Amino acid sequence: MAEPAKEIVATVLAFFPTEEDRARDRPSGNREPKLREALDRLADADFVTEMVADPSFRTERRGTDGFIEAWDDWLEAFETFRVDLDDTIEVGETLLTLVTLRGVPKGGSAELVNSNAAVWFVRDGKLARVEFHMDREMARRSANAGLPDS
Repeated sequence: MAEPAKEIVATVLAFFPTEEDRARDRPSGNREPKLREALDRLADADFVTEMVADPSFRTERRGTDGFIEAWDDWLEAFETFRVDLDDTIEVGETLLTLVTLRGVPKGGSAELVNSNAAVWFVRDGKLARVEFHMDREMARRSANAGLPDS
């Protein structure tokens, strides 16, 4: 029996830092084997991870490796990093998670704080696509549009 969308997303989010961590302790690092196991169980084999800075800059990766690579690339710039979940909004089988990202860049001392969002598309009980947005309004529009053809 497939897990509901909210449970799938909660399982994946549990691998993200909720306290300040050094880069080597983040989703890949020592958490990678369990994250990989969870994604292999909960996601389509070719699910898509997209990092969206703005409409003109988007990067897309596929599968479990792509998800981990995308986050490794993002987290590489930070000395410490954490994700605070602000809200979860259900739109059918799609979930919009509103988050606050907090991190200290490598070589820096000031913490950067930004309100971001992710759109989690579930199809047939499996994670089909996740989009990580720097713009919450853009994420809302994507969630309302639904799962794109892939």
